[in-house]
Amino acid sequence: MMSEQNWFEYAEDRRNSFLSQEINGNYALTQISSDMAPRHYYRVNDAKRNYILLESAPDGHAQALPGHELRAFVEVDRFLESEGFRVPKIHAVNESAGLILMEDFGDMTFERAIANLSEDQKSELYLKATELLVKLRDVPSNKIFSLPSFTGSRIDNGARRFVDWFIPYYLGRSVSDSEIKEFQDMMLAIKSSLPPIESGFVHGDYHPANLMVLEDGELGLLDFQAAMRGPSVYDLTNLLHDARRNVDQDCMYRCQKFYFKDKESGLIHWYNYLSLHFHLRVIGQFLKVALMSGKTNYLQHLDRLREYLDENQNAIFSEYCRNMGLDFSKKLPDLDLERVKGCIRNDAT
Repeated sequence: MMSEQNWFEYAEDRRNSFLSQEINGNYALTQISSDMAPRHYYRVNDAKRNYILLESAPDGHAQALPGHELRAFVEVDRFLESEGFRVPKIHAVNESAGLILMEDFGDMTFERAIANLSEDQKSELYLKATELLVKLRDVPSNKIFSLPSFTGSRIDNGARRFVDWFIPYYLGRSVSDSEIKEFQDMMLAIKSSLPPIESGFVHGDYHPANLMVLEDGELGLLDFQAAMRGPSVYDLTNLLHDARRNVDQDCMYRCQKFYFKDKESGLIHWYNYLSLHFHLRVIGQFLKVALMSGKTNYLQHLDRLREYLDENQNAIFSEYCRNMGLDFSKKLPDLDLERVKGCIRNDAT
């Protein structure tokens, strides 16, 4: 696979060529962030207004991250805008260069906003984010038929990262074929016990860093290119069982009460299953990122994920943990990255 440096080696030339075609006159360019994907964001100022430039490995490139396709971003952006949701207006796209020029929503992410609020104020903002989720959930199903299905998706299948990456770290050894099957059978047994659920819009990565607090107080949506049709309540698990921060219990219960209002009790069971699914996938993902790319900053959240898994009351999962010798009530083992690398299977997802 090409390194990120190889793809971005001539990025400045591509950026300048693209921007000179789309912006009249001089402009200033300032990098503002990058993320887990080979993707960067810049603020562009042309003296009249600001734009955001998204720069990514283009679709189909060896470095492109599955689930982060530029074409999907553009298509979902336009769909959400047509449904009245606040998403960045797209001004120009060059997919082959991996560039999108779009509206600047400012600097006030939900994440930054809650850092300076009291618990009561945070609760109000979380409730607003939950209200937005309800509006997304209620988008008529006939309007989202073209979106990929959650079932069998990268996110759905991603729960296996728990057994591929976390179990070798926890047990200090490789996992066997039978242990992988045992994990998959456990997840299938829980899912098979759930009632039918209607498919709705799934954002796929609904957490405070992907929400913007706009000047009028409304919330804007970002990073929605992984949108799917499936159990919409998955997004609520991302918001309230955040892998990166704790949400106050009273705030959590308030948001749950609003979301589940007038809904059948079966939806709660899906919420609990998808919370477990989310935590299993992410605790494996954070270890994978650390082992594969050396980005260890996500490891600071492992203990929070351990606590979530300890709190999970699903009987099938509890039995699985006993059989595997997993005890989430206790501190996690010390992490030796080089030692764990030697325990990872070649077919790890």
